[in-house]
Amino acid sequence: MSMEAVLLAPDDLAEAGALRHGFFVVEKGWVGGESGEPELDAYDAHAVHFGVRRGGALIGYMRALRGDCPTGYMLDHDFRACLGDAEYAALERARGVELSRRVVAPDLNRADAFATVELLFQAFAQFVLGSGLRAVYLVQEPRYTPMLARMFGLPFVPLNPTPHRFPDGTVVDVVGATTEALINGLRASGRWDRYRAFLAASRLPLPPVPVALLQAA
Repeated sequence: MSMEAVLLAPDDLAEAGALRHGFFVVEKGWVGGESGEPELDAYDAHAVHFGVRRGGALIGYMRALRGDCPTGYMLDHDFRACLGDAEYAALERARGVELSRRVVAPDLNRADAFATVELLFQAFAQFVLGSGLRAVYLVQEPRYTPMLARMFGLPFVPLNPTPHRFPDGTVVDVVGATTEALINGLRASGRWDRYRAFLAASRLPLPPVPVALLQAA
């Protein structure tokens, strides 16, 4: 059964929240929530929501918050303590975007989980390139940073000098990359052609990617 990248509408967020609940509330315990309630928050109203569906079921999810949206980044609030003052002041706002709440269905095998995450990033690439954004940020466990580079060709780098440890023992890195660095990483890893094919065929209701960028090898 084939997978399809989609943009989620407000009516889809309860389904996305259920997927998020299973990981961020139940498995990780990073977010509080009532049993059976979708994990949703104030950022959702201002985010772009990416999903991957297979046979109608939502099997992957990720959201994007622009730096100039009404709430700002999660880095402005929940994760402010993760960055020093200089690193925080340097965050791109008008043309920056923060990724969060990335999750895949727990019953996916390794190959399907990989394909799901790649589709999420391909859909996100259309949003970033079509919107002319130039900086991408995310907060994640340190072990995921080399994994994104090795497995997906996405060379994010830590912005904070050392990982941040929360009182509950959770350790995270704030990582970022310019759009140019991400494209160069995809080219170097041999994955850019797959992204170009996705972007050229995409029917997602997002701004189109400039033709010149799609034609560049």
